[in-house]
Amino acid sequence: MALRSAPDRGTMFALHLPAAPADDAVVAEVLAPPAREQWLAPGDVVIVIDDDLEIQAAMSGLIASWGCVVFCAEDVEGRMLRPMALGRAPRVLVCDDRLRGGQTGLAMIAQLHAAFNDELPAVLVTGDTGAERLHEAAAGGWPVLHKPVAESQLHEAIEQSLARACAPEA
Repeated sequence: MALRSAPDRGTMFALHLPAAPADDAVVAEVLAPPAREQWLAPGDVVIVIDDDLEIQAAMSGLIASWGCVVFCAEDVEGRMLRPMALGRAPRVLVCDDRLRGGQTGLAMIAQLHAAFNDELPAVLVTGDTGAERLHEAAAGGWPVLHKPVAESQLHEAIEQSLARACAPEA
């Protein structure tokens, strides 16, 4: 263990541990990509709605790195003509729950469902932890993520939403 500290500069801690012997089965499991039957395919359209431009940029960059075409907007009104001009519905929506002007992600999802005449898979992102608000969000049946969102959480939530959309109705 090491410690280095300097006034007005900060402190650095280091911990050196011996490497564990490699287990080939564990290494293979970590390196093998998960099966993604319902996963997004390159070229799929994803709409991200968030009123924070930094979050839009981060989400857009991440989702675009998966090979998707990403459209970002602060609300449904401004940019709907662009994805609609593609002639196909988005594969999934990623929507912040609390938007400017009192708008909600649930309302945006409903508007997009109406615009595309389809029950599109959606993921709701929120910083809200109020029980009533979370219950309302969960009632829509979409995965709800809490900010900050990790890449693995977004992967899992999108998979859940796509699987739900592909599941036969009971």
